[in-house]
Amino acid sequence: MEVEKLIQAVQELVGSQSPEEMQAVFQRHPDLLEESSIETLLSLAEGARNAGETETADALESMAGFLAQLSQGLAEGVASDEQGITQIDISPESSVPWARLARQYLSLRREEYLEQAIAEAQDFGEMEIVSMLEALQSTDIQTIDEYANRLFDNLMRSGRSEEGLTVGLVGLDMRAWLTEMFINFPPDQQGKALGVGLQACKQAVSLAKALGDEACQAFYMVMEGGGYARGRRMEEAEEAYREGLAIRRKLAQLQPQVYEPYVAGTLNNLGNVLRDLRRMEEAEEAYREGLELCRRNDTPVQMVKTLSGLGDLLMKQESWHEATEALNEAMEQVELLRAEVLGLDRRMQILRENVSVYERLLICLMKLERHLEAIEIAERGKGRTLNDLLTLRDLRPKNAPLETVQEYERLLVEARALEERLQRGDVLEAGAQGLPPKK
Repeated sequence: MEVEKLIQAVQELVGSQSPEEMQAVFQRHPDLLEESSIETLLSLAEGARNAGETETADALESMAGFLAQLSQGLAEGVASDEQGITQIDISPESSVPWARLARQYLSLRREEYLEQAIAEAQDFGEMEIVSMLEALQSTDIQTIDEYANRLFDNLMRSGRSEEGLTVGLVGLDMRAWLTEMFINFPPDQQGKALGVGLQACKQAVSLAKALGDEACQAFYMVMEGGGYARGRRMEEAEEAYREGLAIRRKLAQLQPQVYEPYVAGTLNNLGNVLRDLRRMEEAEEAYREGLELCRRNDTPVQMVKTLSGLGDLLMKQESWHEATEALNEAMEQVELLRAEVLGLDRRMQILRENVSVYERLLICLMKLERHLEAIEIAERGKGRTLNDLLTLRDLRPKNAPLETVQEYERLLVEARALEERLQRGDVLEAGAQGLPPKK
């Protein structure tokens, strides 16, 4: 396929606004899925990258990966036919409800949507689709791949484009999560794992765009931004977050009760990136807008994250009073979360997950010379890190009255004793049995 015709075909594909339009492009340009076309796109991408045109290179590589995935799915379907492997049995009629519900699950991560999707597929007798969705439910990557490749081919060839492209999204989802999980790989493999995750996100965005599903498009854009942020590629992270945020704002105008919490989460992520880029005013604006949405929608977990980020930002600016206010509110939210759960293990887990809130608040209080309040925070935190902070030379009371220093030392001893009993299990065991703790 000539380069000019290839570029024209790719532009038509990118401009597709529906599954039907995308299918029409492939019918007009069947050579798009040939290996030579994919190799040409990769070669063009390499040339663009060498010329410093990073965005063009990324776009070309993303399209090449997308076409390679489609080509692989079709090839595996043909191979199955030739080898006499049992083909996926799909009904001749469209069963779109399961696809819409599955995409709602992918974009919102609410289990009830996935359960409804499985039920809808069962009602239509689509047992292979049921198996794929159940594998998604249990994060069984091997089974997802097994069904997704064959289902995609059969559904697309049957003219059921919406369902076929939805299957494609499901197949990409586990790889997209590598943008978070890559840090668990050995150091020499992390870069490759992140690259696979970012590529999967880009391909998922392309499929979501073809489906006209803005919620999924925004989800994978934000996931891509998270991958860039964890890989310390902050400018690219900002761009991805802003694109996802723009779509989520639009969706929130139509369904605020559904999408405003997701806007708040994206604003928090954007604030973190802007803070790391040292664009403090923009970061604070993002945090405060997100905080307003958290309060309006009563989302305490997200509120803790946003207040913590805002507090960290204000500390970097040495705005100790404002930082103390933000972090104190974050701590109150943590305490409310702990009070709402019954299990002691879960309460301790919530504390461990948010220990940085206590640490930062303690530092702020000591910087403001509110020493006794700092000790109280340390007792509430009951963590070794907090008590260690209290012993740092620059955090001890300076030029304070003798009685304040003595009270500081006394409370510090009590906090350490309490921590030791906590580590032995005395406090938790006694509390569970309604007994006073051992002395």
